[in-house]
Amino acid sequence: MTITNADKPTTYGVVPALEFDETRDLAEAPYWFLDATHSVPPWTPMFGWFWTHLCRHGMQYGAEALSLPTVRGWDWRFKDGGGYLTVYAVTDPAEIRTREERFATPSVPSSRTMTTSGPASRTRCWGTTRA
Repeated sequence: MTITNADKPTTYGVVPALEFDETRDLAEAPYWFLDATHSVPPWTPMFGWFWTHLCRHGMQYGAEALSLPTVRGWDWRFKDGGGYLTVYAVTDPAEIRTREERFATPSVPSSRTMTTSGPASRTRCWGTTRA
């Protein structure tokens, strides 16, 4: 069963919405790589569904939440028991600069240092200071 809509991905019977569609997916991203580390031997359709749905969500949400400067995240497709991966690169220099500024903001440690009491009072939550 195939249901097609211009605004929505194609739906298939094995891994709904995330099976590799050569026409649509190659137009969206020209490079797709087999994740041979995780999908050899081939995945079952159920495992492929979980992997492609859950990993792609985390990889896209994390990249956007952190505002990674040169990437909007990664996407997954399922084909013949394998997981295929692509990256959504940011190529516009102005957008990269904007994303770099947002990315730097949460990366700066707080000015308030968390310390412990006692002999280890110089230990900070992100590392150790020396006397």
